[in-house]
Amino acid sequence: MAKWLCPCGNQIRSSGDIPNPQEWHVLSDADLHELPDQVTFDDILGRSQYVYRCDRCDRLHVFWEGLGSWPPAIYAPEGP
Repeated sequence: MAKWLCPCGNQIRSSGDIPNPQEWHVLSDADLHELPDQVTFDDILGRSQYVYRCDRCDRLHVFWEGLGSWPPAIYAPEGP
């Protein structure tokens, strides 16, 4: 699953450039407060959801159950 197509036809990549400009990490407020005092990058990644933002149409591809859960939930902005 290193790449897939957004409904708009643009390619989404989960690998390649680091940092990946399409990859975002979402952390709930509850999970944020459960992080240890000395936070590491791995702590954040372990609690966050992986989200990929299409740079053409701004749809968000969210992996609520981790990267192994396919397909991602896709959210599109409202309006023009």
